[in-house]
Amino acid sequence: MRARRTSRALIPLAATLVLVALSLCALSDDTAKLTITCDRDKYRAGDPVAVEARLKAPEAALANVTLEVDYPDGSVLLLLTNVTGGNGVALFRFRLPADAPDGSYNLSATCDHNSTRLGAQSRFIIGKGGGGGGREELAMPLVPVVATAAIGLMGLGLAVGATEPGKYGFFALFAALFTRLNRDEALDHRVRHQILGYLTENPGQHYNGLKKALNITNGGMVYHLLVLEREGFIRSQRDGILKRFYPANVKAPEKRQRTPEELVSEILEAVGKRPGITQRELVERLVVNDEVVGYHLRKLVREARIISWKKGKTRVYFPLKK
Repeated sequence: MRARRTSRALIPLAATLVLVALSLCALSDDTAKLTITCDRDKYRAGDPVAVEARLKAPEAALANVTLEVDYPDGSVLLLLTNVTGGNGVALFRFRLPADAPDGSYNLSATCDHNSTRLGAQSRFIIGKGGGGGGREELAMPLVPVVATAAIGLMGLGLAVGATEPGKYGFFALFAALFTRLNRDEALDHRVRHQILGYLTENPGQHYNGLKKALNITNGGMVYHLLVLEREGFIRSQRDGILKRFYPANVKAPEKRQRTPEELVSEILEAVGKRPGITQRELVERLVVNDEVVGYHLRKLVREARIISWKKGKTRVYFPLKK
């Protein structure tokens, strides 16, 4: 009789434990997930592609999704951004290049949701090969969001447009999507060999100059530079609005601020060597803030040390003929 009473007394406890377990299961499934899928597994060069990124979250929320599409060799083909709608879907449409090589193309997507960075990967194939396109969900680490999404996006936009360090930092946010390499594998890529060889002959080249010289996209350039710097083959140094790179065995020069007289002298020299130079070109050549260069240019014109006039919508500067 006592055993029956004991077993009856345990029934409410058992029911409570079951409810707690069910609640925990529900909580474990109540997490946000990001998935991406292609409309097809296989394409031909020049075909249109549609990629759907879907944010599955407990509550509906708009999120900025960034999609990166990589060539089979790992270099970046496209970097796109879109906002999810009320159904949590962001749709990306693009057309493959007519000369796209055969192989397996990787897709990586990221978005921030409630202070969590979510990521997903997929792939498709061009040319011969089996079906790819399988969807994978990546467990990404929690990343604290420093400010609200609006302020963060605004700050990133300003940083990307204003300085090379800002642009470099922005694209570096997505570097976690790539597979981590060891030092022996770091140089096992023709683009990284190309970058290292160019910097060996041109130490101190800045980011935009390096990207232009080697004709590499932002995403690909940042990724390969991060790999080379992380494994100790190169190092970087901020120089005003520029970010410069040096081989590891080359000592970067110490920073020194120009005096106003030195800056004026360099402006006069640049205008003399290249008559018709623009303010933007002077900013890039001298690595000085746009407002500072503009101030000295206006002063030099007033002092009749140089002359200027408008060429279309751009103002150009010439040395004063004696």
